[in-house]
Amino acid sequence: MLLPLTAAQAESMWISRAEESLHYFVRLMWPVLEPSTPFADGWWPRSWCRHLEAVTNGDVTRIIANCPPGSTKSLITNVFWPAWVWGPKNKPSTRFLTAAYSQTLTERDNGRMGVLISSPEYQKYWGHLFKANDSKVSLANDKTGWKVASSVGGSITGMRGDIFIIDDPNNINESESKVIRDNTNRWLAEVMPTRLNDLEKSAIVLIQQRTHQEDATGFLLDPTRGGDRWCYVMVPMEYDPDWTCGETQIGWKDPRTIKGDLFWPERFSAEASAQLKETMTDYAWAGQFQQHPEPRGGAIIKRDWWKLYGKPDEDPTAVKLKFPPFSYVAASLDCALTDKTENDPSALVVMGIWEVPQTGQQAVMLMNVWIDHLKMHDLVQRVAKTCDKYRVDTLLIENKANGHSVQQEILRNYQRSDWGTILVDPTPAGGKVARVHAITHLFEEGLIWRPNTTWAEDMIDEAAIFPRGRHDDRVDALSQCLRHFRERGILYRKQEKRWHDDDIATLARNQVVPKPLYPG
Repeated sequence: MLLPLTAAQAESMWISRAEESLHYFVRLMWPVLEPSTPFADGWWPRSWCRHLEAVTNGDVTRIIANCPPGSTKSLITNVFWPAWVWGPKNKPSTRFLTAAYSQTLTERDNGRMGVLISSPEYQKYWGHLFKANDSKVSLANDKTGWKVASSVGGSITGMRGDIFIIDDPNNINESESKVIRDNTNRWLAEVMPTRLNDLEKSAIVLIQQRTHQEDATGFLLDPTRGGDRWCYVMVPMEYDPDWTCGETQIGWKDPRTIKGDLFWPERFSAEASAQLKETMTDYAWAGQFQQHPEPRGGAIIKRDWWKLYGKPDEDPTAVKLKFPPFSYVAASLDCALTDKTENDPSALVVMGIWEVPQTGQQAVMLMNVWIDHLKMHDLVQRVAKTCDKYRVDTLLIENKANGHSVQQEILRNYQRSDWGTILVDPTPAGGKVARVHAITHLFEEGLIWRPNTTWAEDMIDEAAIFPRGRHDDRVDALSQCLRHFRERGILYRKQEKRWHDDDIATLARNQVVPKPLYPG
């Protein structure tokens, strides 16, 4: 028969477990920082603690975690974990560098860690291992360990760490700014790796909610930048079997199997999650909570708004396109002159006006799309070849950057071609997002068709994730072409077609036949 543990024995058992398990340490010390909020345990905090333990033991040196707001990611990663490493793991010489989009956030967490390690509870068990100052900027101890608070892009010259924690490198409110995203990614590529004590053994831990396809997570996980080196932990608020991170380097995978299951029901009830989902925009829910910066079905332009021309079960790589006759064909060019793949590419979209036999309604067919990094000569040649092949009537070139130069080169080399060129000023139509919003009604009404091809699928993918995708060149060309059809009066909406036909009929009925000037 097992005798009940005494209070001293129970306390000793908890301390022993806390020195082996970060999860036990968090549970033990939680009331120190959150005395009025009970700790909500669950598979998520246990799983994340396991991964941080693997980093502590040197089994993982590069790890990215995407999790919803409210997952205590900052508290566990930036407060409890360093305190656990210094005290219970008896590694007070460990040096931490921390960064976020704002230094205020890392200073906040340094302050909370200072409260934790100076608390009577912590001092009782591990206070003899080190003595620390109370600085929020550079929390240091007498065993050469420190935890420096900085920001993405901030100055950490001369500082090196054993573990670099990047917590929310992208500000949600600035996620649409390409300039800010590029500056953040440049810092991740050029500064962050140089601040490690040991390039092979030192660790980098990045935690964030997704804000854009090309945020820090998207940038670092890109295979061309060695993205396969990273241990990737991704937990959406609601489980989606089609959107998982797979098995991580420590053999962990999302334990959920039923679509829609919550990631932390002990903290977020089904009712609370549903209410939250109702109040969020599609973008916010998809990126911040589902870790997929594209709402299911698409964002501004929904995937199912594109009408399929042809059979859905045809092999896109083998299908031979047989388009209907077109009354007017336009090609729309968004140009960038460069052969460097890290820069924006040039994109050409070809679309034709046709009449749907079953309804007699005017519609638009996506005839061809390509995107490539080309220099001036190669770009002009490929554009001209495409225009000839698809019997284009008008080539539209956005009048920005190199647009004017491209038009001049085309006119010089292909002035006798059957197609003409027009420089289009995008300014009156507003910014990129406003221009796309202005043509979404054409998709909603079922006026835009596309063939079952791989290049059409690529176009749909880019449109579905706009404006949070890595590139938007094809979308720019698409909206420019559709605006051209509308501004020229070439494409009628269903209601407008009825009005137009009614006006013609009314004019015909009310037409006055003039009397002859010289009656015979």
